[in-house]
Amino acid sequence: MVGLNRQILNIATMNEKQTEDATISVTVTIVAFSDGKTVRACIDSLLAQRINSDSYDIEYRVLINNPKVIPPESLSDDYPDFTIIVPERNIGYAGAIAHCWRDCEDGYIVVTNDDLVFMPNWLEEILKPLEDSRVFASTCSIINEGELEETSNGTLNPIGIRIPDVFSDRSRVLFPSGAAFAFRKDDIEPVDSTYFLYFEDVYLGLLARFRGFEIVMNPESKANHCHQLSTSRMPKGQLHYYMEKNRIANILLFFSGWTLFRLLPYFIADFIIRLFSMLTFKRRPDAILRAWFYYLTHTGTTIFKRLKAAESRKARDKDILPMMSGKLLPSNSGIARFINSVFIGYSQLVGLNFVETIRKDANRK
Repeated sequence: MVGLNRQILNIATMNEKQTEDATISVTVTIVAFSDGKTVRACIDSLLAQRINSDSYDIEYRVLINNPKVIPPESLSDDYPDFTIIVPERNIGYAGAIAHCWRDCEDGYIVVTNDDLVFMPNWLEEILKPLEDSRVFASTCSIINEGELEETSNGTLNPIGIRIPDVFSDRSRVLFPSGAAFAFRKDDIEPVDSTYFLYFEDVYLGLLARFRGFEIVMNPESKANHCHQLSTSRMPKGQLHYYMEKNRIANILLFFSGWTLFRLLPYFIADFIIRLFSMLTFKRRPDAILRAWFYYLTHTGTTIFKRLKAAESRKARDKDILPMMSGKLLPSNSGIARFINSVFIGYSQLVGLNFVETIRKDANRK
């Protein structure tokens, strides 16, 4: 009888250990920059999440990049279950992601802007795709204020311009939305913290994809977004500088020299587009020129980062390009359609197989 009791106890202990091992550590960090009211609405919607606590061991954090506007003490008093982090300076969104990665030992990392309000099943649904070990990061459906939820996903063209309505399969994305996404702790830092903000999500997506991982969207995970609220407090010149600098970085760091050579017509067209945006002041001329000057004076740094990104590379350019668009312009007007058809035809001619080329080949079959 004693032996039987000991056996039952051993089985119970084993089951308890298996349950503990099955519990995944999840660190959820809100990157706060907007204002107190906004971040509180975000926190409240996070606390209202419906999630299985037996599957996940969740820690909540708020990283405050703007303590003059968002007093850390008031958040600590009102939300004692949240860890409040205040860097010595504003480290930007990219810096916040890098901080989260360095500060977590294992499990899943969830990072979100503070200008979001989450649906009750947002967290549970955004974590589901990570159950597949091939998936490095997952993202959710972001519904911008005053807009309807998108019915298809967009992507980027090879010079970093967003092309809408590309994938009818809403699980397909080139990169996770920077507004809110989850990723697994791995041995390679997923974001270059010098990006500060903008295109850090594209960097993460390309880095993961070239390492052979997948990026997935779960449209059942939804969040409402107060669009551009967090960036409205920053100088336009700074925003335009990082937009241009980081967009160019993703092109230079990840693709092979042969691919870059074949993209020359895109680069020439992009130069004309940037000149037009500067002349019409859609982009601050000083910010664009400053970004270009950065690459003229930081050639060595760019080469070093390019070699570093190549160390973990497993996929080839031809594996990634079908997730991108060969269109030059996002517009669907008559002249834009003509220009886009010219560029798609050129890309097919030189062996750059973007999503449109793959579709054409599939339709022929």
